[in-house]
Amino acid sequence: VHLSNKRFDILASRHRHADILGLRYETLNHTLALETLATNYRSTSEIVEFNNEIFRLLADKHQEDRNLLGDVYGLSAAQAVPLTAKTGGHVEIRFIDSPPDDEDSEDGLKPYERQTFEAVRQIISDAVETGYGHGDVAVLCRGNANSKKIANFLKSNNINVISQDSLLLQSSSSVALLTAFMAALHTPDDGLLRYKALHLFYEHVLGEMPQLSPDEWQKIKDNWTLIPMFRHIETKGFMLKPFRLQQLGLYELGSALAQTFNLMDAPGQPAYVFRFLDVLLDFSVNQSNHLADFMAYWERKKESLCISTPRGVNAVTVTSVHKSKGLEYPVVIVPFADWSLMPGNKDIWWMSLDESRLSSQSDFLKNLKVRSVPVTPKQELNHTPLRKQYVEDSEKQFVEGMNLLYVALTRPTDRLYLLGKNSDFSKNKDRVNVSMLLHDYLAGKNLWEPQCPHYIIHQGTLLPVHKPHTSGNETFTITNDKTTDWQKKARLRRMASRMFDLETFEKERDNALLLCEALRQLENTGHVETCLDKLAAEGTLGETERVALGKDLREIVSHGMLKPHFSPKAQIKSVREILSRHTLNLTPPDRVAVDGTTVFIMRYISKEPVQDDEICLNRYAKALTQMGYRTVEQLLVNTQTMEVTNIGSLEAAVPRPEVA
Repeated sequence: VHLSNKRFDILASRHRHADILGLRYETLNHTLALETLATNYRSTSEIVEFNNEIFRLLADKHQEDRNLLGDVYGLSAAQAVPLTAKTGGHVEIRFIDSPPDDEDSEDGLKPYERQTFEAVRQIISDAVETGYGHGDVAVLCRGNANSKKIANFLKSNNINVISQDSLLLQSSSSVALLTAFMAALHTPDDGLLRYKALHLFYEHVLGEMPQLSPDEWQKIKDNWTLIPMFRHIETKGFMLKPFRLQQLGLYELGSALAQTFNLMDAPGQPAYVFRFLDVLLDFSVNQSNHLADFMAYWERKKESLCISTPRGVNAVTVTSVHKSKGLEYPVVIVPFADWSLMPGNKDIWWMSLDESRLSSQSDFLKNLKVRSVPVTPKQELNHTPLRKQYVEDSEKQFVEGMNLLYVALTRPTDRLYLLGKNSDFSKNKDRVNVSMLLHDYLAGKNLWEPQCPHYIIHQGTLLPVHKPHTSGNETFTITNDKTTDWQKKARLRRMASRMFDLETFEKERDNALLLCEALRQLENTGHVETCLDKLAAEGTLGETERVALGKDLREIVSHGMLKPHFSPKAQIKSVREILSRHTLNLTPPDRVAVDGTTVFIMRYISKEPVQDDEICLNRYAKALTQMGYRTVEQLLVNTQTMEVTNIGSLEAAVPRPEVA
C-alpha cells in the first residue's frame, strides 16, 4: 500500500491521538510504505498554487495553538506542480451576505440560501457560456441537507442534476405514481390515499391540475371503495379494474400500471420504472408476493433504493465533499463554505476520568465510580481537569474540518469557486469557520477589502477540452424483435422450483404441476374460483391459463373417489408431519379426510408413480393406525393422466383376547 505524504500525515496524526485507530494501523505496518506522491497531476498550476498558499498560511498562523495542523499542512506538505501542468486555471472566492432578518420565505428558503443558490446558478451559466457542459460541473456541499436543497433549486431552473437524492427511486414521479396507486389498492378505505393517487395521475399522466368539482372530490374521498376513482380515470381513457388489480402479484401489478399509464415513454423515467419493477420482482421471489408486505418494506427502504448513475448524461453533479473523494471535475463549486471547525453546543464528547488523562488531580472525579463521562465541549473546560482532553479533541476536530476543505479544493482540474458567508470578521475572531479562514487568507495576501465580497485570485483563460465519448460497447439497432408474454416470464422466475418441470421442460408436466398446486390450495368444490383468484394473486396463474385450469380442477374433484373428500361437508384434517422413532422423515400427504373411523390420505403426483410415492403413503398410514385410527385408505392422484388409484387399505391391528 502506497500513501501520499499528506495522507500519511493525516493517518499518523490519528494514530497518535486515537488508540483504536492506532491499533488498526499497527496491523498494517508491514504492508505500508511511505512514498512521495506530492505531485498534483490533476489541477492546473494556478489551483495547486492557491491550495499550497492557503494551507501554508493557515498552518503558520496556528502553529502555536494547533501543532497538529502544522504537522499535516506545513511547508513539507505542499503539492508539487509537474513540468507538464496545465496553466490558465481559475480560482474565485465570493462572500454571500446574510441579512439579519434571516426568516423563512414562501419557498422555504432563507435569504442567505437563496443568494447562494443564485450564485451557483450564475456560475453554472457562465461555465456553459465558456464552453463547458453541465456534466463538467460539480457542486460539493458540506452536508446532505444543502445538497438536496441545491439540487431541487437547480432542477426548478431547468438544469439537469445528478445527485444522491435524484437517483433515489422515490424521487421519480413515475415511481411516486405507482406506489400511490399500490397504497390505494392496499388500503381502499383511506380517502387521503385515493386523493393522492388521483392527484398524481392528473399531474404526471395527464400533465394538468385536477379539474374536479367539489362534489366529485367529496364522492371519491368519502366512498370507501375504489370504484368512483377508477370510473373517473376510465373517462380519461385509461381502463383499469380495481378488483382485478388487487388479485395480481406484485410484479404483474406494477407492470400493469406502468403499461396502462405509458410510464416507459415518460422522459427520464424508464430507468426508475425498470429498477422499481426489479425491486418488485426480487421482493416477490425472495420474501413475499403480498402487497401489504411490500408496502411495509417500501416504507422502510425507500430512502436507500436507487438507480445506478446513468452514463453519458449531461447533468450537474451535486454531492457531498465526502463522497467526492478520489473524483475530479473540470469545474467545482463549493457553496456554504462556512462550516465550523470548532465543536458546537449540541455536540457530546466522552472524556476519560483516568488519572493519566486529567490535567490536574480532582478528589471529586477520583471518587466517581465511572471511567468516562459525556460532556458538552465548551471553552470553560479549559479551567477544569479535563482541559488536556478538550484541547486535544478540539485540535483534532479542527484538523478534520481542514481535511474536508482539502478534499474540496483538490477536486477541480480547471476552475474552483468558493462561496463563503459574509460577516464582520473583525468582531467574530473567536468564531473559527471556513469563511473566517478564507478571510484570513485574503488578509494575509493584502487582498481583503471590507466592502468587496468578490475576489478573483486567478483569472481563468483555459478553454475546456471535450474528450470524445467512448463507451467501449458497439451499438446495434434492432429492427425485428419477437416479443414474449412478460407475465409468463415473471411467473417462471418466481415459481420455477414449484410449478415447472425443470427436468424435462415438458409443457404437459407444467400443467400437471399447476393442477397439483391448485388441489393443495383448494378447500372444497365451492371454493374453486377463490382458489384460482389466490393463484392469480400470487402470480402463479395467468389469465390465459385460468380457464383451462378451472376446467381440469372441477373435473378431477368430481372423480368418484375424490368427490366425497372435496365436499363442503367433508371433515378435513390439517396435514402435519408425524415424528416417529423409527423414521424421522415421514413425508405428509397432500390431503387428509376423515369419514367416521376411516381416514383417507391423498398424494398428488404429476408423472408416472414411482415406488417412493407408495412408500411415503404407506409409512404415514402405519403411523396413523398406531395413533388410534382403525382404517386408512391410500389414494394416489395423478394430475397428468387425471386418474385416481387406491393403492391399499391398512387396518389397525386388533389386540388378541387373553386366554384364561
